[in-house]
Amino acid sequence: MDDNLTNLHDVLKSKEDKAMAKLPGWPWDYQSTVQANMQRILMALIGSVLLLAPMIFMIFKETRAARVGAVAVCTVTFAFFLAILSKETPLGLLKTTAAYTAFLVVFVGTTTQ
Repeated sequence: MDDNLTNLHDVLKSKEDKAMAKLPGWPWDYQSTVQANMQRILMALIGSVLLLAPMIFMIFKETRAARVGAVAVCTVTFAFFLAILSKETPLGLLKTTAAYTAFLVVFVGTTTQ
């Protein structure tokens, strides 16, 4: 009798598991602590460079076309690295990239001579 109950429980459990959505996190998206820390450090370094480099470039360039070009190149690079290194949803990627671009565009508008 116990074998039948165990078997029935396994069948019901597997049907429930198939119907449930996969949630982010353990055990599906498990990664080591070292890998997670390296990913965070890499993201911080790339993010810092992609914020500082265009601002420094825009200080020394006087043409608006060069500044807008720098914003475009850095925005595409930022979105690429964000998509690779983060586990963000597509909508989250769009929001973050839009905020980054808005920051740079404000900098372009305030540094015109």
